[in-house]
Amino acid sequence: MRVCPKCKYVDPPEWRHSKYSYWIDFCDAQHFLEMNPLLHDALMKGAKIVEDSNYVYRLTKNKSKVERKALVDYGYQWSVPMENPKRWSGKWPDFDKKWNRTPEQKKLLDVKP
Repeated sequence: MRVCPKCKYVDPPEWRHSKYSYWIDFCDAQHFLEMNPLLHDALMKGAKIVEDSNYVYRLTKNKSKVERKALVDYGYQWSVPMENPKRWSGKWPDFDKKWNRTPEQKKLLDVKP
């Protein structure tokens, strides 16, 4: 549940945070129907994205939940690249190869206790 620090507005308890993204909230489609029947009908008729004055909404693939994202964070894309980081491979990249270091440069960088 989010609370605005300026006006003290509290989100309805039906909206929950997504564990995959800080910017996305979700609720059940049935609760969304009770809150916004016009937007719910537009989503059910096939609209991929609908928006009101503050948020952008979309249905999940199985149409059981509605996701929302603030309009100021939306920027005409639903996911942000930093939300999908590459998986850790367990190996550090070869920085010497990446930056084309010469053997003389490698010797300068080697620090021995």
